[in-house]
Amino acid sequence: MQNGNIFETRGVADSKQNLEGNMTEIAEQKMSELPGKEKYQKISGDMKKMTAIYEKSFKEDKKTGEKTYLNPEFSKDELIFVYEINNSIDGFGYQKDPRIAEIRKERKSKEDAPVVFGCKPEEVAYGLKEINKNTKAYIGEWNPEVHNKIPKDIEYLYEKFPETKIFRKSLELTTRTPKQYTNEIEAQGMKIYEYAQDMLNKMEPLKSREKIDLVSFSVAQLGYPNGTTLQQIYDKAKELGLELCPPQVGPELRLSYKDQPSNEYLRIAMNSITDRDDNPRIFHVNHGSDGLWLSYSYGISDRMWVGNNRFVFASRKN
Repeated sequence: MQNGNIFETRGVADSKQNLEGNMTEIAEQKMSELPGKEKYQKISGDMKKMTAIYEKSFKEDKKTGEKTYLNPEFSKDELIFVYEINNSIDGFGYQKDPRIAEIRKERKSKEDAPVVFGCKPEEVAYGLKEINKNTKAYIGEWNPEVHNKIPKDIEYLYEKFPETKIFRKSLELTTRTPKQYTNEIEAQGMKIYEYAQDMLNKMEPLKSREKIDLVSFSVAQLGYPNGTTLQQIYDKAKELGLELCPPQVGPELRLSYKDQPSNEYLRIAMNSITDRDDNPRIFHVNHGSDGLWLSYSYGISDRMWVGNNRFVFASRKN
């Protein structure tokens, strides 16, 4: 317990203190009696489902401990769960439940992908050359050139399935005031870092709603595998047909991006806003181990960023 709420639930299934499969129901019953139970009810549900799928997938020799993969047929819902398409699988241990990796290792993701997407195998394009009028999903290289060539009506976009989903999103910017943004973000159970709050407080509300198309690229995908400065990132983006985002994209994206993948960190390419100490900042939307955040990053023009840092840009209007 911590601050009157459930803080941690641990087991002895492995060195990461994951909970034993047969203890899930016992833990669930006990947690239902304690404050702060909602978070752990989700974990308990995930672990029950994980146990059922794992037992369906493997047969273990009780004498030798050797496991045989049974190659079961999974439903679309089971695949969406195992591949963590909509939500991460939460567990009781310090790290990811090792059973997830065990199952994925045995699966043939190229065969599973069409099932997840609800389409035929021939409707999944693995590269630009395979795209046609019937394409419903794309898995392949990603950079501004590819972005400009991929039709907007292709719903599923991945650099690698299922690990790396491509971020391309339409967003409606509202006329919310800074106070309204703060209240709504907190009401959704999301969190705001104090410097990000400083930035919010300085934003002028839009006079009318507007729609914007967003897209994300890493610094390497912009042409700088070894990293470069923020100013060079912005200059290159403009050269490639991208634009900086209005600051409202930070809080609006945080509110709408509820299914952000775990450990994803997106910097908003925007003109900087100073914090209480007059340091230039840009918004940063992330899903860390402690939830969904509206955060901040350095907005200094000569600040260096490494190749795998990702930025969100606005697509230039035609």
